[in-house]
Formats: sequence, structure tokens, C-alpha cells
Amino acid sequence: MNSQENSGSGQQQKRILIIDDDPDATITYRMVLEDSGYKVDSYTDPVLAYKNFKADLYDLVILDIKMPIIAGFLLYQKIKTIDSEVKICLYSL
Repeated sequence: MNSQENSGSGQQQKRILIIDDDPDATITYRMVLEDSGYKVDSYTDPVLAYKNFKADLYDLVILDIKMPIIAGFLLYQKIKTIDSEVKICLYSL
């Protein structure tokens, strides 16, 4: 095993999707996660996030509960119909 494999760089980068209508929160979470080595996509529009969501693309979805148009719990249910295996973390500030 070479040193790259030992360091974990040979592994596929984990992908995270952030959906939060607060742009400041989205940017902050994105910066922290990217600095930690994750590939991050983010949306401040829950409708657009849902329309662009694809199965088997993300390892984790970080989802705000309180959003306009589509509340977090409803969006959770809609995402799970597309990808029943994706892990989703719900939060509220």
C-alpha cells in the first residue's frame, strides 16, 4: 500500500448537500465542510434543490426545518422518495 492510500486520498470524496434558505448559514456550513475535505453543493431555494436532487449522488443532506414554500420535513419526505438510502440531518436555528 502506498502513502496515498494510507492517507485516505485514494478514497472517493464524500458529497454533502446543504439546503437552507439562509445564505449566511449555507456559506458558513459549506466553508467548514469543504475545509474538512468534503465535496459540498448547496441551495438556498428548497424548490430548486428538490428539482435538481439526484439519487445516489450524496452521502448526506443537511436540511433546515424552517424554510418557505417547502418546509424541511416535507422536503425530507420528497427526497426520500428519490433516494431512500441517503442520510438526512434536520436542524433548526
